[in-house]
Amino acid sequence: MAPQCHLRRRLDRPSSTNPFASLRARSLLVWLAVAVPIAIVTGLIVMAYTEIEPFASEGLMVTVELWLAGTFVAWLAFVAGRHRLNLLQLFGSPSKGFNWWTVPVVVAASMAFSPGSGLVLAYYLPWYREYVALTNGGGPPRLAVLMVTLVVVAPVFEELLFRGILLHRLAHRWSVAGGVLAPSIVFGALHLDIVGATVFGIVMCVLYVHAGSLLVPIAAHALNNLVSVLLIAAASPRPSRP
Repeated sequence: MAPQCHLRRRLDRPSSTNPFASLRARSLLVWLAVAVPIAIVTGLIVMAYTEIEPFASEGLMVTVELWLAGTFVAWLAFVAGRHRLNLLQLFGSPSKGFNWWTVPVVVAASMAFSPGSGLVLAYYLPWYREYVALTNGGGPPRLAVLMVTLVVVAPVFEELLFRGILLHRLAHRWSVAGGVLAPSIVFGALHLDIVGATVFGIVMCVLYVHAGSLLVPIAAHALNNLVSVLLIAAASPRPSRP
């Protein structure tokens, strides 16, 4: 059976057996609408008082990411308590016969594509070149924060939101194709490498639809970000010895 049919079968299940049926995107948007201004103000304060360069330039991004993730967790807990929802059911179990070697292969292909799209952005957008140059460095404190934010928090938060809630809600309302494309475009728009992130979002949606479990795109997302952080660490200038 085609992966698209697998997702359609999950979407057509009764509300009592579909854990995503109680998770309304509009309800989440209300929570996020309140959290975003607070997160931005907090991020600006962190950025203003952070003395480690160039980590200060990422203070806003990190703070907003963590604040929104915390808001998302609070919303999930609220909905779960209200509807007696088992949150573990949201992740699901990979379908029988799924080959986990697909994950590193997909990540390698996505990372091979991203530098090309990044070069195009760097050619046409001077500010993007400046940001890329700024992201190298920062030392162990910055790398530790990036490890927690990008390798642990972001994969779980973003996969639950984009490949979980939005994919299910939009696929149910429109079609499987619309449910895949719309969240991926929004996901890409929230990243600097818009093209690369959009393609990555589509790949994660397909991976989820194929595997039937959010654990698979979460693992792929975490592996992708881990490699990125390690590359940043390798490119960071090492302190000179006295």
